Amino acid sequence: DDGELAEHLSNVADAETRLDEPTMPFELLTAAAFEWFAARSVDVAVVEVGVLGRFDATNVANGRVAVVTNIGFDHTNGEGDWQARIAEEKAGIVKPGAHLILGPIDRRLHHAFEDQRPTETWRFGTEIVLTDDRPTSLGRHCTVSTPWQSSSLDIPLHGAHQSVNAALAIAAASAFVGHAVEDRLLRVGLDAVQMPARLEFCDVVGGVTVILDGAHNPDAATALARSLRDDIAGTGRRTLMIGLLAGRDPATMLAAIDAASFDRVITCTPPTARARSANDLRNAAEAMQCPAIAIDDVTDALRQAIADANSGDQIVVTGSIYLVADARAWLTTTNPS
Repeated sequence: DDGELAEHLSNVADAETRLDEPTMPFELLTAAAFEWFAARSVDVAVVEVGVLGRFDATNVANGRVAVVTNIGFDHTNGEGDWQARIAEEKAGIVKPGAHLILGPIDRRLHHAFEDQRPTETWRFGTEIVLTDDRPTSLGRHCTVSTPWQSSSLDIPLHGAHQSVNAALAIAAASAFVGHAVEDRLLRVGLDAVQMPARLEFCDVVGGVTVILDGAHNPDAATALARSLRDDIAGTGRRTLMIGLLAGRDPATMLAAIDAASFDRVITCTPPTARARSANDLRNAAEAMQCPAIAIDDVTDALRQAIADANSGDQIVVTGSIYLVADARAWLTTTNPS
C-alpha cells in the first residue's frame, strides 16, 4: 500500500546518498521491491525483467527457473543480427543450475541459452506442446503437455498467444516445484486470472464494445490483429484508436495492427512527454490509405468515437500503454454504459 511503498522508497533513497554513481528510477523501484519481499518473508517471487536481462536491475535475483517467452523487436535499433544480440542479453538471466523454459524462439538462437548451461531446458514445441487449441466465447481452450503432465484447460483470456503464455507458465510452475501440478490447482489458478488492458472488453451505451489492449510494440500489435481476426467476432463497424511513443515507427505499427482493415482510424497523443503527436500518426495512417482523424486527448477521442458508433460496433484502443490507461480510467470512472 502507499504507506509501505513510501517506507521502502525512503530506505532506498537513504542508501542512494551513499552511492558513487547516479541510480535509475527502475533500479530504485527494484531495490524497494526486493526490500519489501524480504520484509514480508516472501516464499516465491515471479520477477519480470525490465529491459533485456543480463544487465537489468532485476537480475540480482538468483532465479531457480528462468523463462524466456520470445525474441521481439523491442529495446533495439534493429541493426545487424539484432535477434541474436537480444537473445544473448536475455540469456543472461539463466543462472547456473537453473531450469530453463524457452518459448517459441528461432532454433538458431537456442545456443545463446544453452551456453549458460542450465540444468534442464524445456522448449515450446518440443518438451512443451499445445494441442486442441481453439477460441471460445470466454477465451481459449487447449491441452498443455510437458514432460510431467498433460492437462485440458480453459483460459479466460482471448488470443492464441495467451494459450502459449499459459503453457509456459504451467511449465515454469511445474519446474519450480519439481513435479506435475494437479489439474484442479491449475484450474483454480487460471479461473482467477485477470489481465486489464489485454483484449479487455468494456460494454458501453448503445451496444457498442470498447476493446482495450496495450499492444505497444510490433509483435504485440501483430498478436492483437491476429486475435481480433480469429477470436473476436464483429458484425458492425470497427474504429481503431491509437497513440504511440516517439520511439515507435508509425508505419511499422500500423501495418502490424492491420490498420487498413478498420473502417476508420482515430489518432491520439499519449499523455507523456515521450509521445508522438496525433497529427504525425494521422499522416502516417493517411499515407497507408487509411481514413484517419487526429484528436489529441484520448477521452475526447473516445467520447466522440462512442457517440458516432451504433449497436454492434467495436472501438479498439491500443498503442501506448499510457493512452490505454487513460482510456480505461475514463471508462471505469464515468461508466458510459
